Amino acid sequence: MTKCTLLIVAMVLTPTTLVGADEVTDQLDRARAEYDSGALRKAIQTIQSAVAGIREKINRDLLKLLPEPREGWQADEPQVRSTGMATMIAGTNLSRRYSRADGAEVEIGITADSPLMPMMGMMLSNPMLVQMDPDTESYTYAGQPGVIKHDKDSNRWEISLLVANKILIKVDGKCLKDKEGIVAYLEVLDFDAIRQAFGT
Repeated sequence: MTKCTLLIVAMVLTPTTLVGADEVTDQLDRARAEYDSGALRKAIQTIQSAVAGIREKINRDLLKLLPEPREGWQADEPQVRSTGMATMIAGTNLSRRYSRADGAEVEIGITADSPLMPMMGMMLSNPMLVQMDPDTESYTYAGQPGVIKHDKDSNRWEISLLVANKILIKVDGKCLKDKEGIVAYLEVLDFDAIRQAFGT
């Protein structure tokens, strides 16, 4: 980072923009003091720590998008992957698995910020591409376009929806007697919160 970049970062990421994030604001204050004193390498390291703290807060907020288990179900801890080289291609990925005593399972996955999303959107919205798989057909839920996949000889169901042209929501279930088992989990998703979380 140049001196100019350091100064801009320190000015933009001020305590007034991160109310309640005491650890982060302390790091930003320390980075500013280090910058002013000429300890530029230390300032960079401190800013990087502050950025990591901000990213952690963002991830905690994102995990709240994955609902609690429905009555009679249990759930694993929600997972998020939003850093690393893979994220540059796959985007931000959230997931949570739900299970029931009779062996039924449902997994919710949310993907956003992926450069591959336009291609995914084309696949989900093109009837000709959908018809290439006999087990897949077009499906719409709450105005969100997508597809539903089900092999008639299986107890697995899968619904994929494209939200705001940039967010993919996938609900995959097995050991279910019908699609209502995964539709029920679509019903407890807050689509408005999902859009807002990813800036749409």
